[in-house]
Amino acid sequence: MNSMYENSLAGLLQYARDCINGSLVCCVKHQWACMRFLKDYEAAQKKDSKFIFNWQAVEKVTRWATLFKHTKGILTDKPIVLDISQLFVVANIYGFYYRDTNYRRFQKFYLQLGRKNAKSQLLAIILTYELMVFTGGMSEVYCAATKREQANSIRRDKSDTE
Repeated sequence: MNSMYENSLAGLLQYARDCINGSLVCCVKHQWACMRFLKDYEAAQKKDSKFIFNWQAVEKVTRWATLFKHTKGILTDKPIVLDISQLFVVANIYGFYYRDTNYRRFQKFYLQLGRKNAKSQLLAIILTYELMVFTGGMSEVYCAATKREQANSIRRDKSDTE
Protein backbone atom coordinates (compact mmCIF):
# COMPACT_ATOMS: atom_id res chain seq x y z
CA MET A 1 0.00 0.00 0.00
CA ASN A 2 1.22 3.50 -0.78
CA SER A 3 2.08 4.87 2.66
CA MET A 4 1.67 8.49 1.50
CA TYR A 5 -2.09 8.12 1.86
CA GLU A 6 -4.16 6.76 4.69
CA ASN A 7 -7.11 4.53 3.84
CA SER A 8 -9.64 7.16 4.80
CA LEU A 9 -11.89 9.67 3.13
CA ALA A 10 -9.30 12.40 3.74
CA GLY A 11 -6.59 10.22 2.17
CA LEU A 12 -8.82 9.47 -0.80
CA LEU A 13 -9.62 13.14 -1.42
CA GLN A 14 -5.92 14.02 -1.18
CA TYR A 15 -5.06 11.23 -3.63
CA ALA A 16 -7.56 12.64 -6.16
CA ARG A 17 -6.15 16.17 -5.73
CA ASP A 18 -2.57 14.93 -6.15
CA CYS A 19 -3.49 13.07 -9.35
CA ILE A 20 -5.03 16.25 -10.75
CA ASN A 21 -2.22 18.62 -9.77
CA GLY A 22 0.53 16.32 -11.07
CA SER A 23 2.04 15.34 -7.71
CA LEU A 24 1.25 11.75 -8.72
CA VAL A 25 1.98 10.55 -12.22
CA CYS A 26 -1.15 9.25 -13.95
CA CYS A 27 -2.74 9.38 -17.36
CA VAL A 28 -5.10 12.12 -18.48
CA LYS A 29 -8.15 9.87 -18.29
CA HIS A 30 -7.39 9.07 -14.65
CA GLN A 31 -7.01 12.79 -13.97
CA TRP A 32 -10.45 13.29 -15.52
CA ALA A 33 -11.85 10.54 -13.30
CA CYS A 34 -10.33 12.29 -10.27
CA MET A 35 -11.82 15.62 -11.37
CA ARG A 36 -15.24 14.03 -11.76
CA PHE A 37 -14.93 12.33 -8.38
CA LEU A 38 -14.04 15.56 -6.56
CA LYS A 39 -16.76 17.53 -8.39
CA ASP A 40 -19.35 14.86 -7.59
CA TYR A 41 -18.18 14.56 -3.99
CA GLU A 42 -18.45 18.34 -3.46
CA ALA A 43 -21.89 18.40 -5.10
CA ALA A 44 -23.07 15.49 -2.94
CA GLN A 45 -22.45 17.59 0.18
CA LYS A 46 -25.25 19.98 -0.85
CA LYS A 47 -28.82 19.27 0.24
CA ASP A 48 -30.21 19.88 -3.25
CA SER A 49 -27.83 17.43 -4.94
CA LYS A 50 -29.40 14.39 -6.55
CA PHE A 51 -26.55 12.27 -5.15
CA ILE A 52 -25.18 11.55 -1.71
CA PHE A 53 -21.76 10.13 -0.87
CA ASN A 54 -21.82 7.24 1.59
CA TRP A 55 -18.33 6.62 3.03
CA GLN A 56 -19.69 3.82 5.25
CA ALA A 57 -20.66 1.86 2.12
CA VAL A 58 -17.07 2.20 0.87
CA GLU A 59 -15.71 1.06 4.23
CA LYS A 60 -17.84 -2.11 4.06
CA VAL A 61 -16.04 -3.12 0.87
CA THR A 62 -12.63 -2.35 2.38
CA ARG A 63 -13.50 -4.53 5.39
CA TRP A 64 -14.69 -7.27 3.00
CA ALA A 65 -11.30 -7.10 1.25
CA THR A 66 -9.48 -7.91 4.50
CA LEU A 67 -11.26 -11.28 4.57
CA PHE A 68 -9.17 -12.22 1.52
CA LYS A 69 -5.51 -13.16 1.74
CA HIS A 70 -2.70 -12.57 -0.70
CA THR A 71 -1.94 -15.72 -2.65
CA LYS A 72 1.42 -14.77 -4.17
CA GLY A 73 4.65 -12.99 -3.34
CA ILE A 74 6.02 -11.71 -0.06
CA LEU A 75 2.54 -10.93 1.28
CA THR A 76 1.27 -14.52 0.88
CA ASP A 77 -1.34 -15.37 3.54
CA LYS A 78 -1.57 -11.79 4.82
CA PRO A 79 -4.97 -10.02 4.67
CA ILE A 80 -5.52 -7.73 1.71
CA VAL A 81 -5.58 -4.02 2.49
CA LEU A 82 -6.69 -1.99 -0.51
CA ASP A 83 -4.14 0.39 -1.97
CA ILE A 84 -5.31 3.99 -2.37
CA SER A 85 -5.78 3.54 -6.13
CA GLN A 86 -7.97 0.48 -5.47
CA LEU A 87 -9.86 2.45 -2.83
CA PHE A 88 -10.48 5.13 -5.47
CA VAL A 89 -12.12 2.53 -7.73
CA VAL A 90 -14.23 1.17 -4.87
CA ALA A 91 -15.27 4.67 -3.75
CA ASN A 92 -16.47 5.53 -7.24
CA ILE A 93 -18.53 2.33 -7.48
CA TYR A 94 -19.93 2.13 -3.95
CA GLY A 95 -19.77 5.69 -2.64
CA PHE A 96 -22.37 7.53 -4.70
CA TYR A 97 -26.11 6.93 -4.31
CA TYR A 98 -29.21 8.70 -5.60
CA ARG A 99 -30.57 10.79 -2.74
CA ASP A 100 -34.24 10.04 -3.47
CA THR A 101 -34.05 6.27 -4.07
CA ASN A 102 -30.81 5.26 -2.32
CA TYR A 103 -29.90 3.25 -5.44
CA ARG A 104 -26.24 3.09 -6.31
CA ARG A 105 -25.27 5.63 -8.97
CA PHE A 106 -23.01 3.31 -10.95
CA GLN A 107 -24.35 -0.13 -11.78
CA LYS A 108 -21.57 -0.99 -14.24
CA PHE A 109 -17.89 -0.19 -14.39
CA TYR A 110 -14.93 -0.77 -16.64
CA LEU A 111 -11.46 -1.34 -15.19
CA GLN A 112 -8.34 -1.06 -17.28
CA LEU A 113 -4.95 -1.19 -15.62
CA GLY A 114 -1.45 -2.13 -16.70
CA ARG A 115 0.03 -5.54 -15.99
CA LYS A 116 0.77 -6.51 -12.41
CA ASN A 117 -1.51 -3.94 -10.78
CA ALA A 118 -3.72 -6.41 -8.87
CA LYS A 119 -6.67 -6.20 -11.30
CA SER A 120 -7.70 -9.82 -10.76
CA GLN A 121 -7.44 -9.45 -7.01
CA LEU A 122 -9.57 -6.29 -6.93
CA LEU A 123 -12.15 -7.78 -9.30
CA ALA A 124 -12.39 -10.96 -7.21
CA ILE A 125 -13.10 -8.82 -4.15
CA ILE A 126 -15.74 -6.74 -5.94
CA LEU A 127 -17.38 -9.73 -7.64
CA THR A 128 -17.70 -11.71 -4.43
CA TYR A 129 -18.95 -8.64 -2.56
CA GLU A 130 -21.65 -8.17 -5.18
CA LEU A 131 -22.63 -11.84 -5.09
CA MET A 132 -22.54 -12.42 -1.35
CA VAL A 133 -23.02 -9.14 0.46
CA PHE A 134 -24.37 -6.22 -1.51
CA THR A 135 -27.81 -7.42 -2.61
CA GLY A 136 -28.46 -10.55 -0.65
CA GLY A 137 -27.65 -12.94 -3.47
CA MET A 138 -29.74 -11.19 -6.13
CA SER A 139 -26.81 -9.78 -8.13
CA GLU A 140 -25.61 -10.96 -11.47
CA VAL A 141 -21.97 -10.31 -12.20
CA TYR A 142 -20.07 -10.70 -15.44
CA CYS A 143 -16.37 -10.55 -15.98
CA ALA A 144 -14.73 -10.45 -19.38
CA ALA A 145 -11.10 -10.93 -20.28
CA THR A 146 -9.20 -11.22 -23.54
CA LYS A 147 -7.85 -14.63 -22.54
CA ARG A 148 -9.53 -17.54 -20.78
CA GLU A 149 -6.51 -17.89 -18.47
CA GLN A 150 -7.02 -14.33 -17.19
CA ALA A 151 -10.72 -14.86 -16.54
CA ASN A 152 -9.93 -18.09 -14.70
CA SER A 153 -7.40 -16.30 -12.49
CA ILE A 154 -10.23 -14.16 -11.12
CA ARG A 155 -12.23 -17.29 -10.37
CA ARG A 156 -9.20 -18.82 -8.63
CA ASP A 157 -8.65 -15.66 -6.55
CA LYS A 158 -12.29 -15.77 -5.46
CA SER A 159 -12.10 -19.49 -4.69
CA ASP A 160 -9.06 -19.07 -2.45
CA THR A 161 -11.28 -17.50 0.22
CA GLU A 162 -13.99 -20.17 0.19
